[in-house]
Amino acid sequence: MGDKPAVHPATIVMDHGKENESVHLHSAALRAGIDIIYSPPAAPHTKGIVETWHNKLVEVQSLLPGFKGASPANHPKHAEKAALLTVADLHDALWEYVLTIYHQQPQEGLRDPVNTVLRASPQVVFDRYL
Repeated sequence: MGDKPAVHPATIVMDHGKENESVHLHSAALRAGIDIIYSPPAAPHTKGIVETWHNKLVEVQSLLPGFKGASPANHPKHAEKAALLTVADLHDALWEYVLTIYHQQPQEGLRDPVNTVLRASPQVVFDRYL
C-alpha cells in the first residue's frame, strides 16, 4: 500500500467502559504521552466520530466469513484457519478503505458544525474542529 501516515494523537476520547478505565491502558497512554478524556454518560455526540467508525467497522467485518457479531465471544473457534485474507491483506484493505472512502464520505451520525442540516464526513468534522 505504500507509506501510511504516522499518527500520534495527543488526546483520545473514550467512554467509561470497564476496559477503558484499566490501569494498563492509563499506563500505556502515559508512556506514549497521550491524555485520556472520558466523555460524559448519555452524551454520544461527544464521541460521534468514534461511534460512526465503530459502526462502519462492524459493517465491513460482517462481510468476512465466520463473522457472528462484534463480540469475539461469538466468533467460531479457529475461524482464522478458514480466512481468505492474511492479516497483512486485511490491514492494507482497511487502511485503503479508511483513507480513501471512510474519512471522505458523509456519515449519518455526523453533522457539519457550520450547517447542522448537512451530513458531514469525519474529515470535515476534524478540519472544522482544528
